[in-house]
Amino acid sequence: METALNPGHIRFLLEGAAWTLALSLIAFAGGGAGGFLVALGRIAPLRAVRALTTLYVQIVQGTPLLVILFLIFFGLPQLGFKLSPWISAAVALALNVAAYAAEIIRSAILSVPQGQWEAATALSLPAGRTWTDLIIPQALRNTLPSLGGWAIAMFKDTPFLIVIGVPEMVAAAQRVGAQNFTYTEALTIAGAMLTMILAALDQNIVNTALPRIVADLGGASHLSWVVTAFLLTSTATTPSSKRRATS
Repeated sequence: METALNPGHIRFLLEGAAWTLALSLIAFAGGGAGGFLVALGRIAPLRAVRALTTLYVQIVQGTPLLVILFLIFFGLPQLGFKLSPWISAAVALALNVAAYAAEIIRSAILSVPQGQWEAATALSLPAGRTWTDLIIPQALRNTLPSLGGWAIAMFKDTPFLIVIGVPEMVAAAQRVGAQNFTYTEALTIAGAMLTMILAALDQNIVNTALPRIVADLGGASHLSWVVTAFLLTSTATTPSSKRRATS
């Protein structure tokens, strides 16, 4: 019996790492989009929408990821909906990401100064332009660092997917170890790969790419500068107007 790792085993571990990255990107993209919609619901004027989105956030944040995985993979078939392990994993991760991303995005939207909203109304800006050209660029500038850190934290949760048969990195290491009883070597290599991937993500995304995106967003919206100039002009002219009125 072969008792050493060979290039085929290393290639299998690399494939597991690639699938882990792909699944993480899909889940983060879906969760980010869902989180944005949930964040809008959390600040919606309709009380029923706010209540439903708040209930969703509280339930998902209070439920372990492992339980969500079991409910989707084992519970939905009881209702007639059978999903593959990959789809179940992507849905579970996306639902989990959406609940946490929603609170990050909501707080970023609420952090936009109230004067920006009032100035947009005074300038008779359409609601669509107010959001796309004024609010969202400023909110994204505040959310990207937190969302980048959360993406790395979500990537570290992917070993949970082994319980439903997804061949991610840790599952690949266990299969390699089971073939020739080299569990220690296989899991050590998988752990080293995971550490290198996380270090690369942290260095290239959180510390390099995201700051550049934030800097670009800082000057991307010309409308924000127009609104800011309007606010400054209004603030500067208000005292003189009051003096003319009193005289």
